[in-house]
Amino acid sequence: MNIEENKIMNPIKLAFFTAITTFIGAYAWMILLHVVVEIYESTKHGSKTIGKSVSVQMFNNNTILIIISYVVMEIIILLIACYMVKRHKQDKLELEDIGMKLDNNSFKKIACGFGIASVMYGLIYSAMHVFGIVSFKGYGFSNQSLFNDIGTVILIFVATAVPGFCEEIVFRGVIQNYLMKKMNLPLALIISSAIFSLMHIGRYDDLWTLLSIIVIGVVIGYIFAKTKSLYISIGIHFAWDFLGSLIGVGKSMFNTNYLLIFQNTKNGYDLSDLVIIIVYLLLFFTMYVKYKMNEEKYDKNVKAN
Repeated sequence: MNIEENKIMNPIKLAFFTAITTFIGAYAWMILLHVVVEIYESTKHGSKTIGKSVSVQMFNNNTILIIISYVVMEIIILLIACYMVKRHKQDKLELEDIGMKLDNNSFKKIACGFGIASVMYGLIYSAMHVFGIVSFKGYGFSNQSLFNDIGTVILIFVATAVPGFCEEIVFRGVIQNYLMKKMNLPLALIISSAIFSLMHIGRYDDLWTLLSIIVIGVVIGYIFAKTKSLYISIGIHFAWDFLGSLIGVGKSMFNTNYLLIFQNTKNGYDLSDLVIIIVYLLLFFTMYVKYKMNEEKYDKNVKAN
């Protein structure tokens, strides 16, 4: 069975129910975890006020707790998506159905996506540096031992690999995939990418960042639709999160030092998001032209034969 042959009675219903239940599941998990930690700390210190203060500091500063909560949340949304597919299909989620057929080229495709995102990340920070949006501040690992450096990179690598796989399976493999069965591609891309952006609203609360996430979702969703393989999209997502946790401003989302630290200028955050949007739109048009040429070449060969 390939991605086009996967039949289901109401794919749009499946897509939207998956979106709603994964959103509820993700935030229910985070709320529950915060409550449990707060109750534990309140009991430990004998004060609800102190317990609340300590729990807030832990979720802001404790790298291990942040990573555990983050990784478990990703696994939860993946399990919910698998359950929703099984409920609507009366069958388990098959990886081949969502463009994840494992073959000799699977890891090459992930590496290809990783390489694309790495080039994009380099272009974005180079452009921001040239236009004075950010300035290079220094090396964040300079005060750490080599052992700690390697450990930090490995920890970030593992922690960012999980959402690369889980979120792509959920948002592109399930939600976008099933939307495409009843909608045209542009509409399916926009809706699935908007849902993808809304899932990040607890982490990012400014419109420019949420808009940039929509654009990124549209681009990797388009690549998934054209290649009928989720592996390149996984590689791009994985690399984007990985590099975003090694290069940036301040501290990473895991409260670890960045390897390369930059400093924003005034209004730099909005301008940074604008640069990200522009560079990803350039990637989109590049991919659009590439696939359009491939389709025209294929049509000519068919007519010739």
